Amino acid sequence: EEASQSAQEKKFDTLFAFNETLKAVKKYIREMTEYRTVVIVVDELDRCMPSYAIKTLERLHHIFDGIENVVVIIAVDSEQLEQSVREIYGESVDTERYLKKFISFKYSLGIGETQENVIDRFKEYFQMFTNYDEIDNTIIQFFQLSQLDIRTIEKIMEKCQLVHSLVCNQEVSSSVLLYEIMCVVLAYIGSNSKEGKSISEVYGTDLHWIPEFDLLSSTVTEKNLGRSMADFLVNMVKNAGGSMKYIRMNEEWRGVELFPEGICIGYMDYNLARKKRLRFIEETDEIKYEMDVCKRFNEICGYIR
Repeated sequence: EEASQSAQEKKFDTLFAFNETLKAVKKYIREMTEYRTVVIVVDELDRCMPSYAIKTLERLHHIFDGIENVVVIIAVDSEQLEQSVREIYGESVDTERYLKKFISFKYSLGIGETQENVIDRFKEYFQMFTNYDEIDNTIIQFFQLSQLDIRTIEKIMEKCQLVHSLVCNQEVSSSVLLYEIMCVVLAYIGSNSKEGKSISEVYGTDLHWIPEFDLLSSTVTEKNLGRSMADFLVNMVKNAGGSMKYIRMNEEWRGVELFPEGICIGYMDYNLARKKRLRFIEETDEIKYEMDVCKRFNEICGYIR
């Protein structure tokens, strides 16, 4: 009984101390607001555990509610924050009504557009490839069509640089550079559904759908990638098919155009596709090495999230 009473007293003391601290903080902030505006910025709340995110919102409300000349800016992914509310209070909760207690109005910001400075930012990675400037416009366009925010793109680039340094110890062509970036970006998009099912749920996680993109009839890929990205990939796959044909294994095969984008799709077809359509008429030692680099890149990427 004494132990129980002691625990209750300790709990009361903790609550009492918290309330006293809360009052003191409000007092100091109110004094500050008498001669200047106080701006509080809360960032990345959507990346916290749901219980912590909601607790933070409620604490902010307790501290600043009723104090004039205070502006609280919450930079957050609203969809993720709403999901946090549902995880705490259940799927039936009216998230908009709940969040109105804390958020007076919303202002939507764009994700930003990838510029050429992403290449300068990861110069060390790009310099591992010959003539990477041949495809810098293709890479920038691809990033822009991906509709990923700049922070996600930076994480993707860090992953590419790390994995490439593990699988390759010599300079290789810019076709490999494009291959690596496209594979990691499209794997990310394919696993993170924008609408309905993700691409990986329908076609699997082995990326075979990329070099076979113009063969796909489902609308899943277009919904998740967007029409512009879908068109970009279809054109890239179609344009990779060279005009030169040759006989291999008693069948007629078509080679790939020997420009970076064409070779890139050739590597994808060799490593990823289930229906092989594109081949190199002459598999030089350089091409064989690069195909092996691409293969090992895929394997290691499968273990890194």
